[in-house]
Parts: sequence; C-alpha cells; structure tokens
Amino acid sequence: MIRGPGGFSKRGLLLFSKLEYLVLVFLLAVMVGLAFLQIFLRIFFATGILWIDPLLRHLVLWIALLGAAIAAKEGRHINIEVISRVLPDRGRVAIQALTDFFSTVICLLLIQASLKFIRDELQAGTLAFVKIPTWAVLVIFPVAFGLIALRFAISGCRNGAMAIKGSAQ
Repeated sequence: MIRGPGGFSKRGLLLFSKLEYLVLVFLLAVMVGLAFLQIFLRIFFATGILWIDPLLRHLVLWIALLGAAIAAKEGRHINIEVISRVLPDRGRVAIQALTDFFSTVICLLLIQASLKFIRDELQAGTLAFVKIPTWAVLVIFPVAFGLIALRFAISGCRNGAMAIKGSAQ
C-alpha cells in the first residue's frame, strides 16, 4: 500500500479530500436553501425565522475557513512572488519552503488564539442561535487553522527536500 504524509494511505487521503469537498458543498447548499427560505418568507408572508440570519453568518465563516484549507492544500492561496521570480528554480523552491514553514508557525499561533477565544466563549456561556452555544460554532477556527498548518508543513517539507536535492519538480 502506498503511504502518504504521516503514514496515511493515499486512498485515505483521497477519501478525506473528497469528504472536505462534500462538507463544503453541503454547507453551501444549506446556506443557499436557508437564505432562499428566509427571502421567500419575508416577501410572501412578511415574516422570517429568527435564527436563520445568525446561522447564515456562521455558515459563511465555516465555508470561508474550509475553503481556505482546501486552497492551502491545492496551493491556490494568496501568494506574493516578488523575489522568487528572479531566482533560479532551486532558490525559488527554497524560498517557498521557508514561506510554508513561516505560514505553519502563523497558523499554529492562530490555533492557540482560537482555542483561547473558544475557552472565553465557553466561560461566558453565550448562545449563537436557538440553544447552540457560541463556542460550538467557533470550533471551526482551530480545526481549519490546524488543517491549513498541516498542509503548509507538508508543503514546506516537500519543498525543503526538493531544494536540498536541487530539483524543482
């Protein structure tokens, strides 16, 4: 069996990747459906459901963070390439490895901050909507930043190895 990063099988990683997309599509479909329902209720019945608006705000946040994790996996995140354009392939890959490791550290700091944020919300006991506590909907922060950090770390190791070997592919 072919193993990927951390000893996971390639099939398991592919399954996880498909699950990510499935969750993203499901959340987007729920968000569009609820927004349509809310608009329909407001136009035709001059009413609405109170908890839909805060839920939609949180769904936007979840979709954005899961989308960022997928963008990091695919290398389609925001990237500034001023210096790397003038460097040879080996230097470009080395700079990318350093950038990936720096991004990993930033994501780890964001995980730490988001865990503190969730702990504070847990102690405050506030509700996001209906009877769902705010801390429960904020769990996406450390999860997404963890996925992003993992992807940057993997990319950094891959790029670092390529820079050391002297290959750019």
